[in-house]
Amino acid sequence: MKNDRTHGTFSTTRWTLVLRAGDSEGPSSETAWQHLCKIYWYPLYAYARRNGAAKEDAEDIVQGFLLSLFERQDLNRVSPEKGKFRSFLLASLKHYISHAADKAKTLKRGGAAPHLSLDWEQAGTRFEISDTTSGTPDEIYDREWAFALLQNVLERLRSEWQAKHKEALFDLLQIFLTVDRDDAKYAETAASHGFSENYLRVNTHRLRKRYRELLREEIGQTLKNRDMIEDEMQALFKAFT
Repeated sequence: MKNDRTHGTFSTTRWTLVLRAGDSEGPSSETAWQHLCKIYWYPLYAYARRNGAAKEDAEDIVQGFLLSLFERQDLNRVSPEKGKFRSFLLASLKHYISHAADKAKTLKRGGAAPHLSLDWEQAGTRFEISDTTSGTPDEIYDREWAFALLQNVLERLRSEWQAKHKEALFDLLQIFLTVDRDDAKYAETAASHGFSENYLRVNTHRLRKRYRELLREEIGQTLKNRDMIEDEMQALFKAFT
């Protein structure tokens, strides 16, 4: 059987992953579902907190919501033709909160649903120190979704460089992904690490190029069609402004 992972990340597209998670009879359904939860649970938690839920209540809401997706096989009814996976998750959470939030506290963990290992303590701390005082719950969700997506891209990028035994170089260069080219201190950085400036510039160019490719690919994996990528990229970066 072909391995589902490549350097720690799924090689399939996100929509394929969603459909696989929804196939409860499939051999990799639980693994796919766990992977989706790992990437996208915190934006859901941030939405619940910004929507007024206390820390413990938000934990129960998100835990109950994710387990309900699995138990009710809601992902079976999802398809790329219905639009953005981001929008589907948020709409589903809103429906869950308005119709079933009272069941979250009494949800019996276990049963047919697999165990969810989520770092609630880290989530609580992250929410408290982040800028959650401005923006609507929907805007907070979009921002955290964007952050989760960018983090996943960086993990994929790191895995690729690690496979080429260049993880140390990646750690050195990744700061240039968020620094304007005119402000990048190539000469200073190169000298302090024993590289030529040209070597640093060439590898930074390659890193930036691959980063943009993976970002477009990651965004495209959650959309109905690739014509929506540019609009979604604008929405992603707008979430940080």
